[in-house]
Amino acid sequence: MSASLEFAVSALRDAVEVAKAWRARARELERRLRMAAERLRDAIAELEAAESGDPRVRAGLEILYDVERILGVVEE
Repeated sequence: MSASLEFAVSALRDAVEVAKAWRARARELERRLRMAAERLRDAIAELEAAESGDPRVRAGLEILYDVERILGVVEE
């Protein structure tokens, strides 16, 4: 096998390993995103159940709704 072919094969193997590492990282991030979205939904439900008339709570809920919409786009 020529030196340039050996180099190409070695580079390809390295690229495959890097791709595997990125794929594992993407899976972990996806898992964490799902957990965060679930916790966000729990927080929203708790605040909605409190039925507070406090405008700060309402403003906080609006922010959480925005975050939920953003995460919903990512989860699809």
